[in-house]
Amino acid sequence: MSEKFSSGTKNPKQNDSNHEYFFQIQGRMMVSGATFCEFVVFTKKDFFVQNIKEDLMFQNEMFEMLANFYLKHGAELVKALRI
Repeated sequence: MSEKFSSGTKNPKQNDSNHEYFFQIQGRMMVSGATFCEFVVFTKKDFFVQNIKEDLMFQNEMFEMLANFYLKHGAELVKALRI
């Protein structure tokens, strides 16, 4: 299978944090508790399945970044919206 699918989506490499869906895939696994997922691309020309394993180090870093963002920006908004 080529590096790019006919849909324009790049073939994800295991633990490639530059892939356009890497954050979403790892985030979904973190929230759901899954240890892997199947990344599937299906077009009229191609069908591709890639097994993606959890990256606990990346998930922990992502969680820390999201928590810091919330504490910096979201907490005040939540306070302001409370009735």
